[in-house]
Amino acid sequence: TKCFRTCVEEVGLETFCSLTEPPPNPKPAMPFCSQEQQQELWSTNGPKTQNENEMLHLLNVWRSEGITCPGNERFDPVPPAIRNPQLDCAARAQARKIVMYANKHDGFGFGSPSLHDVCDPARNNCDHFSDRMEKAGYDDWMGVIQEVASFNYFSPLQGLEAWLGSTSGHCPVLMQQHWHHIQTEVGIGYFHDPNTGRAAYVMVAGQQ
Repeated sequence: TKCFRTCVEEVGLETFCSLTEPPPNPKPAMPFCSQEQQQELWSTNGPKTQNENEMLHLLNVWRSEGITCPGNERFDPVPPAIRNPQLDCAARAQARKIVMYANKHDGFGFGSPSLHDVCDPARNNCDHFSDRMEKAGYDDWMGVIQEVASFNYFSPLQGLEAWLGSTSGHCPVLMQQHWHHIQTEVGIGYFHDPNTGRAAYVMVAGQQ
């Protein structure tokens, strides 16, 4: 209110009301997924893209065949999912945070946050799922985007089987095709700390 009165007093009400709104501040070009950030994510992880690629292959085998999820919820065959580099970055960053949190707190126990809400202890970096999607530049989805995460499953098959057999809703996230004319995109992140042996998988699925 103070700013409004001051501006009106300085230029007059008619002039003030005719002023065009300033352009919005442009978003930085994918700061969360910059090349530097990607390099940092992998600096202590090594080239684990083969695990991620295998997980995508296995996921699409199940999607092509259809599956009955826990609770007797049947999903018919759906088109294959494709990788999205923005979602990959968000998934990899979260997988790293899961492992870093577990390293500091000696795993996950009673009172620990969910795998989706852990903070990076080295950076005090805490953000919600929707914030991570926006930081990754994936903020214009078709109303459908979800994340699944697992801790200390080491092979892609172990990770996928845990999700598909979960009674907590993980299976439908991987099998649903909400908009049949829009391809499902996924981001897959795998992080392994060779010093502690801890590992995490994260997959984000959306339609844009």
